Amino acid sequence: MKRCSICFTSIILSVVLGARLIGFPISVSAGDRKNAANVSIGRMGSDVRGGKGAKASGMDKDIMEAGRFTSMNEASMYMMYGDGMYTFTQSYLRDHSDRLVELRVKEEGSLILVSFQEEDNAQMPSLLDRQKRPAGQRIPDGAVKLKAEPGTYYVRLPKDFTTVFIAPFVIKDNPRKLSNEISYIQSGQGRYTYHSFTMGKRGTADITASPIVKQKTPVVFYVQRREGRRWKNIGRQQKSYFTSDTGTVVYGLKKGTYRIAARAGTEQGYSLCVIKTFIPAKYKTKKKKAKTLKRFREQYDLYTVTEKASRWYRISVPKKRKKIFMEAETYMNSGKIRFTVYKKGRKKPVKSLSLSGEKVKTFSFKSSKGTYYIKVMKSGKQANGSYWLYQY
Repeated sequence: MKRCSICFTSIILSVVLGARLIGFPISVSAGDRKNAANVSIGRMGSDVRGGKGAKASGMDKDIMEAGRFTSMNEASMYMMYGDGMYTFTQSYLRDHSDRLVELRVKEEGSLILVSFQEEDNAQMPSLLDRQKRPAGQRIPDGAVKLKAEPGTYYVRLPKDFTTVFIAPFVIKDNPRKLSNEISYIQSGQGRYTYHSFTMGKRGTADITASPIVKQKTPVVFYVQRREGRRWKNIGRQQKSYFTSDTGTVVYGLKKGTYRIAARAGTEQGYSLCVIKTFIPAKYKTKKKKAKTLKRFREQYDLYTVTEKASRWYRISVPKKRKKIFMEAETYMNSGKIRFTVYKKGRKKPVKSLSLSGEKVKTFSFKSSKGTYYIKVMKSGKQANGSYWLYQY
């Protein structure tokens, strides 16, 4: 079962797709706007108040405003209601031969420009500074200016286009506390920055620290758990590179307070996201009490650093089958998981395999009527993560 992440690219895509869903031109009625604002503001931080954070969409306006949001999720939701999305047509070029649109930024943060056109391979609008010089860096479907200061910027429209939709917004920098399933933006500081989150129960934390600017140098990060006044490293250090499909690193964590320590260059920015899934400890550590693994049903569990005992699962075969087909998956940030299959009454295993990292392995073994046991065991001092078992 492939695990997915909420990363910067996927949130940007949702903003662009929001343009398609809302329709052309992008707008909502006065009554709907009031309802939309109530829903949006209820999920936003203090940066957007009373609907003033982003200006309602308009057609061929010569001034845009970029509202500030605490996360990409908040910005995406606001855009989905049609606010903050501007529409430009060829009519605008007749009165503006320089193709420039003024962009006003009132609060500092990461200035993001998302654009959408119906034409394939269309030229993208450009972001310029107050002196009308190129500013920021290219990202998929737009541009980003990290550590943008309040002031006046400009957007230069493409030379040839039918209709172009532009959504400018600012994401607040340096998030200190991370909420579940929320994507934040952090500008690189050239040193480690720290971002805390809590685990209310035992579970997995799918962590993304995804670069948003195409560079060869990765974002480096690791996770720490608070123990008294100290922070203790969990698992091993991770490196995240810019790709079109950024995966997650899965941690198996017990209840407690944690933080992500991340480092990137001053010209890099990255999205931060934690997706928590709480899993009750229902595994069995004794063979005679092995948990039954039913056919065509997934068995999912995890290992924290402090959990060391082996787990046992049972497969009942009521009638003879030529082979039993199974699938094992691991999502480990450190260490290995070993799966060993035994036939009841025999000491010699009928099948054994070890997996580490993010791996999927389909395997089979000859079977006869009876009971089989699967022993799951981890190795490695810092081993933690999750695993899946599935019987076809």
